[in-house]
Amino acid sequence: MNVNRTRIEENLGPDLLYYHVQRRCFVLVQYKRMEKENAVWRYRVDDHFRDQLSKMRDLDSACAKVADRSDFRLTAEPGFVKICKLESFDIDSLSVVSGMCMPRAQVELHIGKFKETGKSAVFSYETVKDYMTSTLFSQLVAYGYVGSSDVGTDIVSREIEMR
Repeated sequence: MNVNRTRIEENLGPDLLYYHVQRRCFVLVQYKRMEKENAVWRYRVDDHFRDQLSKMRDLDSACAKVADRSDFRLTAEPGFVKICKLESFDIDSLSVVSGMCMPRAQVELHIGKFKETGKSAVFSYETVKDYMTSTLFSQLVAYGYVGSSDVGTDIVSREIEMR
């Protein structure tokens, strides 16, 4: 479900929600657009993105605390970020938008590395070496290998219904 510019995005952080019926799990994705700067595609982190990550972190933390260890997930935290080139950015399309897909926690680790150097945080194919391709991420979502589980799914569901 596309929740871009809705109360769900304002309160929970994502642009897109996936729900896997058989595995009963949510995956929440925040999309960010890279722009071309001097022939290099980059996304520069801003305060709005930091705020969205903070909201996603709160929900991820709540889900991780109650994760059902008998229902396997690579990560029981539902928050992910997908960073895409501006020229191919269309989340309403039925086709898969290519980009760098990462769990929210990985994104925050990347931002933290820049904080240590005093530079502003940037995402590009030059600065990020470890990410999932859109195809791999889509497969993990489709098989229910990532996302909330059990009580975590109930938490996400309640948060969505409240919005």
